[in-house]
Amino acid sequence: AEDALGRLPNMGFPSVSSDGRLDEWSREPHGMRDYLDVDPGHRHFSSLVSLHPLDHINPYTTPSLFSAAHHTLDWKMSNGGGHTGWSAAWAGCLYARAGKGDGVQRMIQKVMGRYSLGNLLTTHPPLMQLDTAQKCGTAFKEAIMPGGVNSWGETGAVGHDDLITIDDSKFQLDANLGILAAVTESLIQSYDRKCVCTPQPPPP
Repeated sequence: AEDALGRLPNMGFPSVSSDGRLDEWSREPHGMRDYLDVDPGHRHFSSLVSLHPLDHINPYTTPSLFSAAHHTLDWKMSNGGGHTGWSAAWAGCLYARAGKGDGVQRMIQKVMGRYSLGNLLTTHPPLMQLDTAQKCGTAFKEAIMPGGVNSWGETGAVGHDDLITIDDSKFQLDANLGILAAVTESLIQSYDRKCVCTPQPPPP
């Protein structure tokens, strides 16, 4: 295993781009950065998997990569990341690992206030393509919420199917489980067989 790890680029760790963010790939193909910038707030956080759910990046053993991950998270969120229930929950977990309790709190409020039905089941909102979608077929953002409501699914379900709503949002369990993970991560984390209690709890 150690021999295989040694053969991986950068020992299997993500590389850091010239702008201080984690690269999506260990070696970015020529011109790939242009495609990444088409959808900077993409709902997936693929380059941050090493921060969460894995623990390869942390402030104790990989401080420089931890700083780059922090920068990557802020950059993606400032560009519209976290625009589905599951994506906001994942962002909450990343904020917890980054030690940013205020970010965890914002994602809890977003999931519970915007992406939850009256029975607390979480939703995936309808999406609309970005103007740059001709360069990237997966470039989407959250659709415009109907007027007079505060959360997706508030207008009710279609017929007897409680999992698909009139506004076309759909029940998706991911955010229910993910936001619980974010709360747990804000209270206790473990690295290298060591537990860290209340690393950065959400504000009261």
